[in-house]
Amino acid sequence: MSSHMECSTSLLASYLHSLLPTQQLAILLLHHENFNDFPLQMLKQPAEYISLHSGLLPSPASYPSVLSCELMELVICSQQLDRTTQNVPTDLTKSIASSGRRYVDAVSRYVTSQYRFVMSQHGLETLMLEGLYQVNSGDLQGCWLIFRRALEVAQLIGLDHEDQFGKDTSDFSWFRLVYGDRYLSLLLGVPYAATNKHFASQRALAADMARGECDDHYLYDDYKETQDIDVELQLATRQMFSEWRYPRWLKSTMLETDMRELKASLTAQSTHSYLLILLHVPYILRSLEVKARPVTLYDYTYNKLTAVAASRAVVSLCILLHDVNCKKYCCHGPNIKALIASMTLLLAHLEGHDFNDSNMLKHQRLHDVGMVNDITKITEQPSYSNKDMVSSSFVQAIKGLLTIEARAANGARYSVQVEGKATGNAYWGVF
Repeated sequence: MSSHMECSTSLLASYLHSLLPTQQLAILLLHHENFNDFPLQMLKQPAEYISLHSGLLPSPASYPSVLSCELMELVICSQQLDRTTQNVPTDLTKSIASSGRRYVDAVSRYVTSQYRFVMSQHGLETLMLEGLYQVNSGDLQGCWLIFRRALEVAQLIGLDHEDQFGKDTSDFSWFRLVYGDRYLSLLLGVPYAATNKHFASQRALAADMARGECDDHYLYDDYKETQDIDVELQLATRQMFSEWRYPRWLKSTMLETDMRELKASLTAQSTHSYLLILLHVPYILRSLEVKARPVTLYDYTYNKLTAVAASRAVVSLCILLHDVNCKKYCCHGPNIKALIASMTLLLAHLEGHDFNDSNMLKHQRLHDVGMVNDITKITEQPSYSNKDMVSSSFVQAIKGLLTIEARAANGARYSVQVEGKATGNAYWGVF
């Protein structure tokens, strides 16, 4: 039985190796797309530990999980390939276009679907890369399912224990997995999987764990909880250096090391602002609903203004990255954040038009609408819109909101009808 398993593993390794492109083509793709600065590298280890990828392909004797990991890296590089530029070699474009889907199908069918091949660091990394591929393709549900499997594998191999592997590697990988699961669960409106709290240092979690131990039978004040979380996010920003602010000196001619550090800063800023949007956008929607039911215990002005400011920050950062041709550093996650931020801006302006001369947002309207139009144009570019149904559906919804908002700005009246329970809250960034 053991010899049979070894034989089948060897045959699978030979097959996977046969799928790899030539050494020259692999190096060309990895170097052309600046693989070492990709966000997918951050999935594996902290930025200071990232080692340069030589581009050398593994040997036919390598284990299937090692070969499949290399295949997924090449596929994700191909997803970032901007086929609209003239700097991309023709042979590279044709080869990747014809082989990319075949790589993914082979990895999914023969490797990541078999637990014996993913019960290792390389196998876990392959699962994470497969999830990233699904995100870049616009399939959030597919990525969520893959990350659930990755969490199971991580727990089975003991990654959630601090001293199982190298402490820096295991802590960071476990954190990325838990973060990915909770972030996708937040977007999709489903419960998160990992209840293990050991994804950050015990010192950092000490205060939060005491505050979080509550009995379910107590009445829940969602507005007070919202404000408490807002205070936590304010405290987080106070720990940052002043250089963490909006970087007007971003240039496409920056050194790769400086660009990598700056990208980490921009990603943190965008994520922080996006969390503020998800936290406060329900109160914009609730304000629209309150027009039909004018009784409310709270003034939502702070929530609305915070959501608007955070939305402008997310959209501005996304446009900035595209303006300096940093598309190769981005996956579709930042685009989706910007699309949700755009919808939030339009909803806020829709609500503001009811106040006529007292509308606090009217002087920023043209600027905000212009940014929203820029984001829709970026998302509709051929290199981003290909087979990305999530982004396409967002763009269609935004275009509809742009039309409604323009009519409301010219004096048209509108009404909002909320389906379902009147006490429902529209969290999860889904409108």
